[in-house]
Amino acid sequence: MCGRYFFDLSSDELKSYYDHVVLNATGKHIRVGFNEIFPTNYIVTLGLNQDSRVVPGITQWGSQGFKPGQLMINARSETVEEKKIFFQIDGNIIRFR
Repeated sequence: MCGRYFFDLSSDELKSYYDHVVLNATGKHIRVGFNEIFPTNYIVTLGLNQDSRVVPGITQWGSQGFKPGQLMINARSETVEEKKIFFQIDGNIIRFR
């Protein structure tokens, strides 16, 4: 499984999301990743507000695994429905902590 991806700031749309969140992140001493992204980096994430408009936010990539110091960054589609750490809402699989 791949543990990295590329967040391209040459895209005007991605750059506008990045610029929106980086102002808030800087005040909190958080470095938002761009270009090559690795697990544990803070990243731009997108969600919907109450008006169903796309809004950018900041999320740290990865979730605490089952053991201390273990980071979960991927899930196998073949077994995700069997794992107790996940549950479904309206057909969408959600990570439960």
